[in-house]
Amino acid sequence: MLLADAVAILEVGVAVPRARLARKTIAEATGAGRAPAGERAVANHDEDPVTLMVEAALAAAGDGLPGVDLVVCATTSAPCVEKSSAALVVEACDGGAGVATIDLAGSRRCGLEALW
Repeated sequence: MLLADAVAILEVGVAVPRARLARKTIAEATGAGRAPAGERAVANHDEDPVTLMVEAALAAAGDGLPGVDLVVCATTSAPCVEKSSAALVVEACDGGAGVATIDLAGSRRCGLEALW
């Protein structure tokens, strides 16, 4: 059996920071000239990628991770170099010792690699 036959994405959770910064403000601060319309989501002082991953996991799985075998975390800016972000997410969501973890980081493609 191929591994792809045994794997399925059952739920997807999303977490976006609530704070917003106008693109006009960014352009004024950087001297970039004309700014595109709209705003960007920006992380607050107490939000890091792991915090947002936990919010997304809880949005997808509810309270805890029942029946989850694997947690894959992908970020371009991991808060810890040596510590596993995925293991922190599993612990924060009461996933238990049987949940496998994979961390992907350091590349803008890591999100696509996680899906693959």
